Amino acid sequence: MRKVFVITAVLLALSSVAFAQTPNVQMIFFNGRAAYDCTGDWQEGFLVAQNFNCWMVGIEYMVQYGPGIIKMPAESYTSELVIGNTVTGLSMVWSIPQNAYSPVLTATVIFRCTCGENLWIKVVPHPISGFVRATDYPNNNFVYGYGETSILCPTIPTENTTWGGVKALYE
Repeated sequence: MRKVFVITAVLLALSSVAFAQTPNVQMIFFNGRAAYDCTGDWQEGFLVAQNFNCWMVGIEYMVQYGPGIIKMPAESYTSELVIGNTVTGLSMVWSIPQNAYSPVLTATVIFRCTCGENLWIKVVPHPISGFVRATDYPNNNFVYGYGETSILCPTIPTENTTWGGVKALYE
């Protein structure tokens, strides 16, 4: 019985480590998070590749901007060679490998929102390859990841209650 418990604990620990290290690309806002409260002003969003755990020389993905988000056409990239843009599909390569053992900034986008509730910016697979993927150095193997969704003006559902209802929670 003890052996089964130990094996189960080890498998759970390994699965949680594997989940935490999944390569992904997401938009992070100036507050360092993937959620942001809209102000209606122009804001910067930073597209960051995380957990690819390699020396990265290329990456490709696309970004979908939800309704209510107005994006400036100009984007800035950290690569010398870029094909496409975030709306049509972005492929970029670096002549000097990037340290993707740490988060790597790939692009900066300027946008504003109309302050609806739960607006989203979603990183999705590149439309031609069908993947969110990076290329490692020196083997030029693909490292596959996934896109994350960032939320603007997140709402937290609440219910109306009474003082008696709150007290009843502790009885």
